[in-house]
Amino acid sequence: MTGPRLFGWLDPPGTASPRLAAWCAAMGAGRAASDGPFQVWCWPGERVRITESPAQVLAVSGVLFGGPATPDAAGRADPDGHYLRVRWERAGRRLCLFRDDSASQDLYYRALPGGGIAFSDDLDLLVTSPGGAPHLSRRGLHEYLRFLDIATPNTLYEGVWSPEPGTELIVEPGRAPRSVPRSPPPPPPVPADLETAATALDRLLDDAVRARLPATGTVVAFLSGGVDSALIAALAAAAAPGRILAYTLGFEDSACDETPIAARIAAHLGLPHRVLRPSMAEYRAAFDDWTAAISHPFADPAALPTLLAFRDAHRLGAVALDGTGADELIGILPAPHRRKAVWLATLAPRVLRRAAARLCGARGPLAGLYPLVEFDDPQEFLIRWRGWPRRELERLCAEPVSLAHTRFYRTYRDFRPGQHFARFSRLMATQPDDRIHEASRLTGLAVRFPFFDARLGAFVRALPLAMRYPPAQPKRILKAALARRVPRDLWDQPKHGFDFPFADFLALDDYALPRHYLSPERVRALGQAGAGLEPRVVSATLERLCAGGREVAFRIWALTVLSAWVENHWRRLG
Repeated sequence: MTGPRLFGWLDPPGTASPRLAAWCAAMGAGRAASDGPFQVWCWPGERVRITESPAQVLAVSGVLFGGPATPDAAGRADPDGHYLRVRWERAGRRLCLFRDDSASQDLYYRALPGGGIAFSDDLDLLVTSPGGAPHLSRRGLHEYLRFLDIATPNTLYEGVWSPEPGTELIVEPGRAPRSVPRSPPPPPPVPADLETAATALDRLLDDAVRARLPATGTVVAFLSGGVDSALIAALAAAAAPGRILAYTLGFEDSACDETPIAARIAAHLGLPHRVLRPSMAEYRAAFDDWTAAISHPFADPAALPTLLAFRDAHRLGAVALDGTGADELIGILPAPHRRKAVWLATLAPRVLRRAAARLCGARGPLAGLYPLVEFDDPQEFLIRWRGWPRRELERLCAEPVSLAHTRFYRTYRDFRPGQHFARFSRLMATQPDDRIHEASRLTGLAVRFPFFDARLGAFVRALPLAMRYPPAQPKRILKAALARRVPRDLWDQPKHGFDFPFADFLALDDYALPRHYLSPERVRALGQAGAGLEPRVVSATLERLCAGGREVAFRIWALTVLSAWVENHWRRLG
């Protein structure tokens, strides 16, 4: 594992400080910055940069590459990279916590007695430190089971929070913490036409790629069959000839496999191409290690393939470039059936939709209309993974369930019914990429994301929709830029997606994995951990899957990961 390990606090009464300081020292940490009630400790060898000025102490953690990290007198300058920042303003006695938009660096906090807070980039450290307690949150559990992950500011632990990416958390003694969005860079002039815009985007993205390339050594460029990764690979190949290795994760199922497209792109760019195809046995061997190592459960089906790919890629190079962030930057439109369902939900209340669902039936001539009317909330129709629907979740947890506290539901309410593109783009940005960040942390592979570059973001967001996402032309400007470097006939084909066949993985050896982790005794153990579930609902859903009901595969996958994490990780925390 690599990455910073930072622990600090703001404790105005000083009542918790002696215990916290003694604990940090006993854990092998060294004091990095100190000013009265404000303390920051870090572990030897971790990359923490400290800058002091008469007005403040600045602690910058997790700077991965390039760019000056020294702030101006007001502490406004940001490192050119993926980072988190802790700033203590001595004059105003104010603590400011910030992490960049990519969310590649974790940051968590909890309350201290007397109005202070403790914070860390290591969740396990925070919940096991003096005054912390690893109690699981019921609301966090509901969010995890519905979404298969938990988005900031929420966590699975009671009383533990995470600052939202791109916002600064301000903590002042005697006041509740408040979030302040960072001011975006001023928008540049809007290009007059697509060709001019594609030229400007190519230049900005090229700068972003070059800023993220180390001076020496092999750099891995993750290359799928998609536009985003192909453009990053093309720019990297031109910027660092002879140093870029294209890397693709393959699957045996041709419906999920994009290696043929990736191979054609790599050959055109003159890049050596590494393809990894783990077996189901390798995935199973990695499952227990993975659930023991991750700091919080998340059930993204691609998590295991990502972990194995990062582990293998790290042997080939210490740094990798990834196309994550393009969808959120360029924007994305929900599928037509999803838009129709959201539109229908604004016209017909739940009681009328249930009547229509009974009329259509799950089978028969009107069955195609059934999914358009049979759902709980319109928000649920836009969620990425098919976790536990709210009504089923209430049966599973034997209690009322509200998801109004989640970042997804709060974001949904910010838009009018017809704002499909803007709303869905923002909703996708609320859903975390934990599989990438955790795999990077666990393997030591430093992954860098050019699409999160601030200047590039300001440019793209100022573009008119016709250049970003006109009807039937998603990612128009990215495709225009890529076509200048790679012929269209090599890549302009239907996108498969990064779809690990996790249902087949669950079915191995007559569903041995879910049967093991969802046995009656382990379901009871979830209750002891605070994640109590109705055993009959778990058992019935598992048997439904084993009988061929793959429509519940996501639900069982979420429960299996949760149970394995509780057994393999949470219990070790004590």
